[in-house]
Amino acid sequence: MNTLLKIASISSLVLLSSCSSIMPQKSVEARFVPERMDDFAFENDKVAFRVYGPALKDSVENSGTDCWLKRVDYPIINKWYEGEREGISYHADHGEGYDPYHVGNSLGCGSMALWDENADKSDRLIQPNVYTDYSIIEKTADKVVFELTYQYTDQDITEKKRYTLEKGSQFYKVQSQFTHNGKPIQLKVAVGVTTHDGKAQTHVNSEGDAITTWETIDGSQVGTSVLLPKFTHTHYILQQSDKKDRSHALLVAQTNKAGEITYYGGFAWSKAGDITTFKQWQDYASNYLAKDKNTQVTAESVKSLTKKVADWQIANFAEEGKYRALPRKPPQWMNREQYHDLEWHHGALYAGMNEWRKIADDDKYTNFLMEIGERNDWALHQRPYHADDHTVGQFYLSLYEDFHQPKMLEPTRKQFDWILAHPKTGTLDWLAENTHAHDRWGWCDALFMAPPVWARLAKITGEEKYLDFMHQEYKATYDLLWSKKGQLFWRDSSFFDKHEKNGEDVFWARGNGWVFGGLALMIPDLPVTWEKRDFYINLYKKMAARLIEIQRDDGTWSMGLLGGTQGYPIKETSGTSFYAFGLVWGINNGYLDKETYRPALMKAWRAISGSVTDDGMLAFVQPVGAAPGDSFPDYTEVYGVGAFLAAGSEVYKLLEDEKPKKHVAHNTIQTLMHNAGWCWFQDPRAIIQNGKLIIGSVAGNGVGDAAVGVYDLDKKQLLGRTTLKTKFDHDDHNSPVFYARPDGSVLSVYARHNSEKVHYYRISKSDNFLNWGEEKTIQSPANVTYMNLYDLSDEGTLYNLYRGIDWNPTYVTSKDDGATWSDEHVHLIQNEVPGVQRPYARYAGNGKDTIGLSFTDAHPRDFGNSIYYSEFRKGNFYNVDGTLIKNLKKDGPLKPSEAEKLFQGGGGNFRGVDLSVEKSAWTSSVAFDDKGYPHVAYTYYLNNLDQRYRIASWDGKKWHDREVAFAGSRLYDREASYTGLITVDPSDPTHVVISSNVNPTTSESLAMPHQIFSAHIGLDDDTKSIQWEQLTHDKNNENLRPMIVNSDKHKVIMWLQGQYNSWTDYYLDAVGIVVE
Repeated sequence: MNTLLKIASISSLVLLSSCSSIMPQKSVEARFVPERMDDFAFENDKVAFRVYGPALKDSVENSGTDCWLKRVDYPIINKWYEGEREGISYHADHGEGYDPYHVGNSLGCGSMALWDENADKSDRLIQPNVYTDYSIIEKTADKVVFELTYQYTDQDITEKKRYTLEKGSQFYKVQSQFTHNGKPIQLKVAVGVTTHDGKAQTHVNSEGDAITTWETIDGSQVGTSVLLPKFTHTHYILQQSDKKDRSHALLVAQTNKAGEITYYGGFAWSKAGDITTFKQWQDYASNYLAKDKNTQVTAESVKSLTKKVADWQIANFAEEGKYRALPRKPPQWMNREQYHDLEWHHGALYAGMNEWRKIADDDKYTNFLMEIGERNDWALHQRPYHADDHTVGQFYLSLYEDFHQPKMLEPTRKQFDWILAHPKTGTLDWLAENTHAHDRWGWCDALFMAPPVWARLAKITGEEKYLDFMHQEYKATYDLLWSKKGQLFWRDSSFFDKHEKNGEDVFWARGNGWVFGGLALMIPDLPVTWEKRDFYINLYKKMAARLIEIQRDDGTWSMGLLGGTQGYPIKETSGTSFYAFGLVWGINNGYLDKETYRPALMKAWRAISGSVTDDGMLAFVQPVGAAPGDSFPDYTEVYGVGAFLAAGSEVYKLLEDEKPKKHVAHNTIQTLMHNAGWCWFQDPRAIIQNGKLIIGSVAGNGVGDAAVGVYDLDKKQLLGRTTLKTKFDHDDHNSPVFYARPDGSVLSVYARHNSEKVHYYRISKSDNFLNWGEEKTIQSPANVTYMNLYDLSDEGTLYNLYRGIDWNPTYVTSKDDGATWSDEHVHLIQNEVPGVQRPYARYAGNGKDTIGLSFTDAHPRDFGNSIYYSEFRKGNFYNVDGTLIKNLKKDGPLKPSEAEKLFQGGGGNFRGVDLSVEKSAWTSSVAFDDKGYPHVAYTYYLNNLDQRYRIASWDGKKWHDREVAFAGSRLYDREASYTGLITVDPSDPTHVVISSNVNPTTSESLAMPHQIFSAHIGLDDDTKSIQWEQLTHDKNNENLRPMIVNSDKHKVIMWLQGQYNSWTDYYLDAVGIVVE
C-alpha cells in the first residue's frame, strides 16, 4: 500500500475537518479512505463512487463499484466520510444525497470480471477480490486520474485499471490491462452492472455497446450503465441467477493481444434533476461515445462517405473473408474463403457499385466492374436457372448500355433464351418434394436477384418476351409469399407458420429489403406504356407505406420486422440500407411524398452512416442466412455494402437537388467555383476578362477533371463550369492556367503532373468562356508540369514557362497569342544540387519586357534548399539591380549559384518521408510593384509544427528580407513543408494574404483549421508590427492557397475552402471576397 498517500489523505481529512465551513471550489475528488476500511472514493460535480480496499478482503464485497447518489455540484466525499465518523450516516439523505445502493459481491454499478464460458450459465463471472494497491496519477480542479490494481489469485492474473473522471460527465473511463506472470494476456471478459436480483429494468442499445438499467430505490429512480467503445465486438447477456447479487446485465468482449480493454461506467439519479427518465438515460448513454452525432448531412458528406465505403470495399475485396460476418454458431458449410466473383453476394455488391459509379465522377468504380466482367467473360454463374446466379447480369447490362460491347450482353441473353426454351414450371413450395422453388423464384430474395436483369434485357433488346417471363414468375412468387395482412413478404413458404416471441409473423428484414431494393432497380427499366407496370409501382408504394410504420426509433428496422427491439435489440444494416435506397429512390422519382417519407429516410441514413467505421467498413451486417439472426460491430458482408452504396448514391442526388440557389451578399465570402483544387506552381490560375472571373481547377472528390469555372463579378453569380479534360489524374498539380488574348478570347494550357510529354491547350469563344474550342497539343522533349503564361509585349511573345527538360524550368513560346507554338523548347534554369534534384520556380511578368524568376535549388523534403532571384529580359539573365549575369543562348541555362540568394537554406539532406529538411523553403508568390521592384514571398520550414512566412522586397538599393507571420503546422503528413501559403497582390505587393492555423503574430493555436488573414506590410514591418485582419472564422473547413486576382474594375481575394488530405485527395470549393 502507498503509505505516503495514506498519510497525505489523512492529513487532508484533518485539514478539511478544521475548515468544514468553507465550500470546496474544485469539481472533482479522488482519494484513499483509510478511515473507512481502505475505501477508494472518487467524484465529480455529477456523480460519486467508491470501490473496496484491502481491509475488506475477507468480507462479502469484492471488485464491485458503489455509487453514491448526489444532487449537488460540489464534492461531498470528504464531508460524508467525516459525517459518518461523527455519527451522521451517509446512508440517509440530509439534503445533498446519500448511499442507498447495494453492491455486495456483485459488479455494482459498473465493473469487469473474467468470463468463463464453461461455467454454469447462471454465473460465469470470475471476479477478483478488493483492490490491492492504488496510485493517484493526476488531480486537477476538473479531472482526476488514478490506478487501482486487482489480483485474480487462482488464475495468477493481475489487472491494472486506470480510471479517468472529468467534470460534467455521468461516466468514468477505465483502461484495463491484464497480465499473467508479468506478461500481457488476451482474455475474454465481461463488463456489466448488477440488476439487483432482477429488480432493475435493463436495456442494450442497438449497437450492442451500451447497457443501461433503471430501478426504483427509496421512491426515486437510479440508472446505471456500462459502455464499450464503438465498433467493439460484444455479446449482450442477461445473466439471471438464483444466488443473491449474481444477476447481471453484461457485455462480453475480449481484450486485445496486449491484454488491454477500455470501458466506461456511470449512473444517474432522478433526484439530481438532469436525467429523470429511463429513456433519457438510454439516450445519454448510447450517445456518450457517438461520433459526429450532430453533424449536418449534406450532399458532400454523403458523397464522401459513400466513396469511403466503396473504396474500402475495393481495397479489401481480395481478402473479404477476413471481415466476413459469421453467425455465433455458424453452420458447417460456412467459412471465410473468398466468394467466387459471380456469386450472388458479390452480385448485390456490384449492383450497388453500379449505382455509385454513375455519380462518382471517377472511372475507378466502372473499371472495377469492368475487370470483374472481363475476367469472367461476362458470363452468369454456374446454375442456369437459379436467380442468385443471375444477379451479376444487372451490372453487365448496365455497362452494356454505356459501352455497347456485345460481349457484355450476349452471354446473358443466350442463357435467358435457353431458360425461355426450357422453363421450369413446378411448385414454388419450399418444402415440397421435387420442388422447383430453387429453379424458379420460390424465395423473396430472388425478386432482387433476377427480375431486374430480365427487365433490363427487355429494355436493351426491345423484346417483350423477357418482360412477359419476368412478370409471370414474379407474379407467381408474389401470389405465394405476399401477406395481405402484413403487407410484407414471407421469406419462403416454410415461414407461414413461424412467429416472433411477441406472436407476430416472421417477416425477415433483409428478405423484404431484397424485394424493395429490387423494385427500385427494376421499375426504371419497365416501359412506361407497359400495361403491367402499375402492378410494380403499386407494390412498391404499399411496401413503402408499411415500412415507415414499423421503423425503429434508432432509424433501422428489426431483423424480424415485427419482432421489435425486445426480440432484436442489436441493429442490422443490410435490410435498413435496402430500405433507405428504396425510399430515397421513390422520393427522387416522384413516387413518394417527400414531406411524408423524407424524415424516415434521413433517420435511416443516419443509422447506417453511423455504422461505418473510420476505415470505411460498413458494420452490423447480418451474416448469410434465410431468417433473422446476428449482427456484429466489427464485421461486414459485401451485399450489405452494395445496398449502402445504392442508398448513398440516391441520398446524394436528393440533397444535391435540394441545394438552394445561393444569394451572394455584397463583400461577403462567396462561392466562386464548386469542387475546385489547384497547386501554386502554375499561374495565372485565375484571370478577369470582360467582368468574368475565370478559374482553372482540377476537381476534387475523386473526380479529377481539368475544369474551368466562370463567375460574373458584376452580377455576382456563378455562370457555370466546363471540363477541358476529364479524369485528369485527380491531381491538383494539373490545374489549367490562362492568358487573356487581345481579341477577347482566353487561352488555357493544362498538363498532367510529369507523366506526359505534352501540354494541352484550348481557346475559348470571346463571348462565352464556358465554350472552348478544339483541344490541341504542344509536344515537349520531356515530361511536363507546372505551366505559367506570361506575355512580353516588347517581344510580341507569349511564354509558357514550365518544368520540363531534366525536370528543370523550361519554356516554349508563341508569337500568335497561343494559337500555335514554337517547336523549340528552351532549358531556362539548371539544377546544381547533386542527386535527383530540381529547382521549383515562381514567375512574375511586367507585361512589357521582363519576367521575374524566384526559385529554389531543390525540394525541401530532399535538401535544405535556398531561395534565389533573377530577371529574364531579352534573352539575358540579370540581377535585380540590372547587372548582367549572362546570355541564355550563348552561355546556357541559369544556375542557382549565378543568381542572387535571398534565403540561405540549411543544406541538410533527406530525413524521411514525414519530414522536410531543417531550414528549407518554398517560393510562394512573386509580384512587381509600380516601380518595377520585385517582392518575393516564401515559406520557411523549421519543423512539422513550426513554419514561417517571409517576404524579400527590393527597394531599388537593397533587399529587405523579413519574417512576416507564423504559418503554423504542416498541412498533411506526406509533405511536411506544405503550408496554407502566402500570396502578394500583383497590383500592390504590400497587400499580403496568408493562410495559417495559428495566430500569425503570436503563433498561438487558433484551435481550428487554417484561416485566411490579410494585411498591408511595409519594408520595415515584421511579425510584431503587422496588423493582420482575420477574414475567415471557419471552424469546420481548411481555408488554403490564397491568391489575388485584379482587373481595372475588380479585385478578388480567393482561396480554397474545404477538406484537404493530399494533392490527390481533397474536397474543396473556390471561395473569395469580391473587393469593390
